[in-house]
Amino acid sequence: MGLGLHWELSADGAVDSAGALRVVTALRESALSLGFGEVGEVVEAWAGVHAAGDEDAMAERAWALSQGMVTVAAPTDDDTRRTVRIAPTHVVAFRGYSAGAEEAVFGLAWYDALPSAVPAAGGGATSVGYRWASGCATQGAMKRGGARTFLAAHRAIVGVLDKARTAGLNVTVKDDGGYWETRDPKALFDKLEAWEELVAAIARKRAPGRAVPLASDVKAQIEARRRDRPRLDREPAEELEG
Repeated sequence: MGLGLHWELSADGAVDSAGALRVVTALRESALSLGFGEVGEVVEAWAGVHAAGDEDAMAERAWALSQGMVTVAAPTDDDTRRTVRIAPTHVVAFRGYSAGAEEAVFGLAWYDALPSAVPAAGGGATSVGYRWASGCATQGAMKRGGARTFLAAHRAIVGVLDKARTAGLNVTVKDDGGYWETRDPKALFDKLEAWEELVAAIARKRAPGRAVPLASDVKAQIEARRRDRPRLDREPAEELEG
């Protein structure tokens, strides 16, 4: 649990497997310069295809296919809340990691059939094209490395999603900190403070009678910034980082 981002990517229906590989490779190239602590290689996997490779390569392909699994609604008369898990046919993905934050995974996956797909002429379901859905909590980066580390982790993910949009993908983002919409570091830190207080309140509820501090020292840092007037020769983002 923690403040973070959730994103959905989708490609035009004309994008084929080679095109998906090109797009995801371009996203990884951009990630290398965006401040992640570590960026993994692009992994490509096909369901039911046991390509040659060592155990590590096979594990990576299994990881990619698992990341592409989706849960979709499949209600019945007896169970209107029923859901099913659907595995992708083809996945291209990579991961980015920042100290303290969750692993962020970006990619594209193809599904032979989804319940929500448009029926084909023959009556069966067809794929809706390459798509992806994932998320990452960045809040832990504050505890690990402070304000600069948290801001870098959050911005790195936003940077990859910006690249996805310029690469022609449809991009939908839910940013708990509002940074995707505003690009305002100060507003992001205000949201972070509220999330830190929420985490502390949940901890207190689980352990009544115990003094539970905030999950990090973010409150003190934010209050210190508010006491100091911003320097006129520095941009707001630099003021927060410095």
